[in-house]
Amino acid sequence: MSSIGIIGGMGPQASNLLLSLLIENSHKFTTIKSDEDFPDIALLNVPVPNFTQNKSSQAKALEILKTKLPILESAGTKVNAIACNTAHLLLPELEQESELVFLNMPKLTIEEATKSGAKRVGLFGSETTMRSDLYDQMPPGAVLVKPSQKQQDKINQLIMRQIQGNITSSDRKAAKRLIDTFVTDQSLDVVILGCTELPVIVGGSHPKTVSSLHVLADKLLEECFMQS
Repeated sequence: MSSIGIIGGMGPQASNLLLSLLIENSHKFTTIKSDEDFPDIALLNVPVPNFTQNKSSQAKALEILKTKLPILESAGTKVNAIACNTAHLLLPELEQESELVFLNMPKLTIEEATKSGAKRVGLFGSETTMRSDLYDQMPPGAVLVKPSQKQQDKINQLIMRQIQGNITSSDRKAAKRLIDTFVTDQSLDVVILGCTELPVIVGGSHPKTVSSLHVLADKLLEECFMQS
C-alpha cells in the first residue's frame, strides 16, 4: 500500500474532514479486517496567510508551503494532495520544488461533475478561486456558470464564518437555499463545491452538488490502494 501525503490547514476543519473521509471510505477500496488495513497518512496542518479572499499574501503562502515539502519527502508519501482548492494556484511552483506527485483536485472534480453528461455546471468557491481559471477547463459541450457578485459575497461570508468556527444551523440552511436558488435560476445540472470549507458546511449529500473534498478523498484512496 502506498502512503498518502496531505498539505492542509487552509482551513484546518476541511483538512480534518478529509482525514475522516479517508478513514471512513477505506472500506470502499479494500477489505478492512484490522488496524493494519487502513492507509498510511501524513497530514501537515500548515497555517498560511489567508489568500482565498485576496491574492496579496499568495507569495508568502507559497514560500511557507515550499518549506513543508521535505517533510512529505522524508515520509516517503507516494500520492499527495493539497486540501484547498485556492492553493492549487500554487501547485505548479510546488511541483517544481520536489519529485512529489500531487493530485489536481479541480481537474478531478470537473471530471466527476461531468462524467454523467452534465452540461450546465455551477461553481461555488472562494473569491480568489472564482477569479482564477482553476475550474475553467470544462469538457466540450459543458458550460461553467459562476454566481452573481451578490451571491459570491454571501459565499465568502459563509466560508469565513466556517473558518472562524462561527457557523450556525441557520447558516447551513442558508447555504443550502443558496445552492437551490442557483440551480433553479441558472437551470444547472450540478453545482461544484469548489471550496473545501463548503462541504464542511453543507455536507456531501446534496443531490445537486459535487463536493471537491469528497472527490479528492476517493481519488486519494483509489490511487493508494491501486499501488499496493
